[in-house]
Amino acid sequence: MPIETDLILSLGTLCEITHNLRFFYGVERSGLLDWFVTPITSIPGLIDARFRLDISDDTLNLVSLGEGVDSVMHLPTGILLHHSFPRDESHRVAANWRSEIPRAIEKYAFLGDRTAQWLDASHRPCLFVDRDGAHQALDDARRAACLSATPVYDDILHALRSAFPAADPTLIAVNPTCAIVDEGRSDLRIVTVGDYGEWHDGVEGHFAGKVDAWRDALGSLDIRLLNEAVADCAQLE
Repeated sequence: MPIETDLILSLGTLCEITHNLRFFYGVERSGLLDWFVTPITSIPGLIDARFRLDISDDTLNLVSLGEGVDSVMHLPTGILLHHSFPRDESHRVAANWRSEIPRAIEKYAFLGDRTAQWLDASHRPCLFVDRDGAHQALDDARRAACLSATPVYDDILHALRSAFPAADPTLIAVNPTCAIVDEGRSDLRIVTVGDYGEWHDGVEGHFAGKVDAWRDALGSLDIRLLNEAVADCAQLE
């Protein structure tokens, strides 16, 4: 069954979904969750808050992801603000990263408000959630919750309908790591991206995966973009 939509939007959990939505559908705007690593279990609460992420000095901490990789984590949600702070010549988060917190507060308040306005204007949003966001800096309990979060997809849909009652959302679960039943449902679709074909940009190991596999997976959804709801929010660009 084709999916008719007036808004294509990533709800996370990884950057690869944003890159592929832009590549295949020409989505060029940035929403709040485009470039974060977002634990899937934190998404319903973010929707309830209309995408307002409470950032302050007290809510952020530097964390290790192993093998010399670090990031900044938002402690209440477990979100990694992986691309939000400057890095040094060794690609580690710069020592003075906390001086950039005021800029991050302003940036993500803007993006959160804009994301909410898009959904306010949308009647048939198509929203993508990729994998589970269970990154290495989460504690064992939060990681386990992400990996076994079968009901979270219904929680996301419930939160969307409550926060944005004018919208009739379709949720696309991309590469889910838990069992989901989607038979007979029009509001939830499952799509699995294979591991074949050419890498994005011809770069082996590219974070966005392989072009051919993504093309086949997204093409199987038969998404038809109507007049974009974001046109009503042009002043927010």
